[in-house]
Parts: sequence; structure tokens; C-alpha cells
Amino acid sequence: MRPPWHVRAARRLYILFFYGFSAGPAAMTLGVVLAVVSAVVSVSYTVGFKVVIDSIVAGHGLGVVIGTLVVAVLFSVSWTLGGVSAFVGFYVNNLCTGYLSSRVARLTTTIPGLEHHERPDFLKQLDLLQRNLYNLSNGPTQSLLALQVLARMVTVVVLLASVDPILTLMPLIAAFPVGDDLAARRRERTDKAVVERVRRANGLFDLASTPAQASELRSFGLRGEIARRHQSLNADVRRQVVRSAEIGASQSAAGWLVYGAGFAGAIVLLAIWAVHGQASYGDVVMVTALIQRTQQQKALVSSSISQLVTNSRAAQYLFWLEDHHRTVRRAVASPRPVPEVLDRGIRLSSVAFTYPGTKRAVLEDVSLLLPAGSSVALVGENGAGKTTLIKLLTGMYQPTAGSIHIDDTSLDELDLENWRRRTTAAFQDFVRFELLAGEAVGVGDLPRIGDEPAILAALDRAHGTDALDNLPHGLRTPLGRSLPDGRDLSGGQWQKVALGRAMMRERPLLLVLDEPTASLDAPTEAALFERYVGASRRSAERSGP
Repeated sequence: MRPPWHVRAARRLYILFFYGFSAGPAAMTLGVVLAVVSAVVSVSYTVGFKVVIDSIVAGHGLGVVIGTLVVAVLFSVSWTLGGVSAFVGFYVNNLCTGYLSSRVARLTTTIPGLEHHERPDFLKQLDLLQRNLYNLSNGPTQSLLALQVLARMVTVVVLLASVDPILTLMPLIAAFPVGDDLAARRRERTDKAVVERVRRANGLFDLASTPAQASELRSFGLRGEIARRHQSLNADVRRQVVRSAEIGASQSAAGWLVYGAGFAGAIVLLAIWAVHGQASYGDVVMVTALIQRTQQQKALVSSSISQLVTNSRAAQYLFWLEDHHRTVRRAVASPRPVPEVLDRGIRLSSVAFTYPGTKRAVLEDVSLLLPAGSSVALVGENGAGKTTLIKLLTGMYQPTAGSIHIDDTSLDELDLENWRRRTTAAFQDFVRFELLAGEAVGVGDLPRIGDEPAILAALDRAHGTDALDNLPHGLRTPLGRSLPDGRDLSGGQWQKVALGRAMMRERPLLLVLDEPTASLDAPTEAALFERYVGASRRSAERSGP
């Protein structure tokens, strides 16, 4: 259900302004003070012009000196505060970027399942969030600029009203850049329309530029086809973006014309007053300076409003992630504790599963028992649902029908994070962590990431200590090409590192091996399976009566 309007408004206000205080309370507070003070000072110096001119006309020498000092001091202070304010804004932006990136990463990684990583509609939302992350992190900084513009415009209005209230209409013209707002809306619609094509084009670029795929692309003569498709997608995106930019520029230009007409009328009115003696010479000079100052603000007003509108709309993607996270986490509220040991095992009863957004069932009416302490092999054709079953056992997805029980407790009633801490896995598409070699294994049991004896023992259980043979610094050798002095490994060596990672948890309730020996030689494969079966027997003996 969609939240009430005041809740939506409060969330947008927070993401546009107040989360800056969460990211850096001292810096944000200083930014607010500087924005207001520098804005007031930056236009108040025009009062000095009025004092100087009126004093010259009246022949008051002291007034000329005082007015000159007012202009000199306020103008200098304005420039100084403006420079400091810009630096503070830059600092706030950096704090907000780190804060928001961490928040998005935390939300994404703490969602219990994998649905948001595999559903195309969810991937689209995450892609839009990623593309708009800079706009979101820039929200508080833009709000500080908008606050500065607002304070400056209020000061201008007060000074203009001191001459004649009708002059206060001039800044209002600058406060409604309708054309720029329409252009911003069009840019957002275009971003949504092209996001799928941009994602596909980026995928083709990654495919063509990744060394792992280079051999296959050349073997099948696919380089030209990949390049043609990438160029076609980019051309489609470019045409739509250029068309949107042309229409947006026309709308923006129309807004500027309206603004120019309003200021021209104000200048004519001021000239008539001066001719008929309805304003002093000092008033004329001050109002002229304020008109010029307000004219300079037009671009800032337009830019601030346009950027805030863009930031506000970009916030919807973060709100979607927060709402999805809240909904999924709420579904597993008040979980039951995970058992320390398994007495009977894991039982699947009439389990069926269909991936969200699809109609074909991957698993149907699966019933089986995985006895405690046993080793069970799943054999089937590609696409039979073996990996899907593993995702269900590890709580990455919930069955669409049937149930999975850990002893006598349904898996969906357990604390899934704790369940995963009591399980371990070596997945078919294992990660090649570009870390120190010891860390790439140690992350399998994060509290012991630096425990070298435990890491070596895990590699030994995985029959993978020989993966360290050619590493010049052993466990302290950087792995991967992106690190300085990093060493790349063969496919089999990377798989041994992944298996070692799975062996870091010494007594898991569930050990999952999804094609764990695909890159290994036959003798190593046989030794590994013999070791796993032996470990299962010993575990069963420890768990027995």
C-alpha cells in the first residue's frame, strides 16, 4: 500500500536535506550557517551604494565614508564566506556519498533472498538506483545551495520592499523556471526509457573487454557481431537522448524568455519613478544593483530547483529498495533459533518452486530426507533444478509450495542469517576474490579471516594447499590482476581456494558443494570426495546417541 502523502514528503525531505546531518552533523550544521550568512551578506552590500549616493547628493562626507566601508567590508566578507561555504559543501558531498553508498550496500546485502539479484524488474530498479546514486548523494549539498539562494532572494525581497512593495515581484519571476523543470522531467522519462538498452550495451562491452571471454569470442568469430550489436544499442540510446535534449532545450529557452520579459518591465517601471522623483538617487542605484544581483541568481534558482527535482525523483529508487528490504525482513520477524546440532536431518515435503516473474516450475513435488551426518549426491541433467534446490536449502528463496524442515522446525521460521552462519558452501559460480590469498580463503569464516593456521587447515581439508606452491609470499600474496603485484591463478587453483573457503567452518550443519570439482583433475577429485565422505561419517558418529 502506498504511504500517505505526508510520509512520502517526509522521506523526500530527509533524503534531500536531513540525511546530511546523519552523514556529517558538524559539517552539515556549519554548511547551513555559512549558506545563510554568506547569502545575506552577498546582497546587503548594495545598501552601502544607497548610503554613498544619497550622502553625495546631501553633501554628507561622513556618510560617503561609512557607505564605502559598508560596501568594502560586506563585499570582502561575502567572497570569503562564499569560498569557505563551497569547500564545506564539497566536504559534505563526500561524506554523503560514502554514507549513502554504505546504506545501499547494507540494504542490498542484508535482504535475505536473491530475488532482487535475479528478477529483471528488480534488476532494472537496482540499475536505476546505481545510475542515480550520485544525484542522491548530492542532495544535501544541493539543498545547501538552494538554502543559500533562498536566503539571498529573501534578503533581496526585503531590500526591494523598503523602496516599494511592487518591486518584490521581480525575484518571484526568477523563482519559477517552469521550462527547466519540464526539461528535467523529460530527462528522467528518457532515463527510464533507455535503461534496459544501456544495461544490455554495458553487458556487451563487458563481454568484449573481459579476458576470460576473449578466446571463445575469437574462436567463434563473434567479435564483429558483438561490436555491431553494441553499436546498434548505443545508436538507439543516443537518438532518444538527443531528441529529449532538443525538446528540453526548447522548453528551457521559453522559460528564459518569460523571465526576461518580467525583468524588462521592472526596469522600465524603475526608470519612470526616477524621472518623476518618486525614488531617491540612492534607491535607484540600490535597486539597479539588486536587479543585477537577482538576474545573476536566475541560473542558480533554475539549477537548484531542477537539481532538487531530479534528486527528489531519483529518491524513488532508494525508497523502493528500502520498502522491499522492510517487507522481506518483516516476513521473517520473530524467528526461531537455529539448532546447535541436527538430530534427524533436513526434510523436504512436496517442495515446488517457480522463479518470480516466470510461469514454468523448476521443481515440482520434491520430497526427500537428508539424514544428519550423511553425504547425499544430487545427479541430474543441466537445468534439472540442482542449483535451485541448493538455493532453497540455504534460504536464498522460499518454496512456492511445500516445506523444508530442519529437524522439526520449518526453515522459513528460522533466523536465516544464523542458519547461513551454520552452513557453508562452494558454489558452481564461485567468486574469485581479489584479496590476499589468505583473506580469499579466510572470508569463509569472517571472524577468523587472519587466522593463518585455521586457513592452512581449511586448505588441507579442501586438498588445496598446493594452490600456494607458486605464490611468492604464500598466504600474503595478492590474488588477481587488479592488485599491484597480484598473481592470477588457474581455474583449478581458484576452485581450490573456493573449496578452502567452504572448509573454514569446521562443523557446519550443512555443507553444500555445487559441482565443486569441475576444474580439478581426477586424482584430486577422488581424494576430495573420499575426504568429504569420511568427514560425514565422523560427524554422524559425534551426533549419534
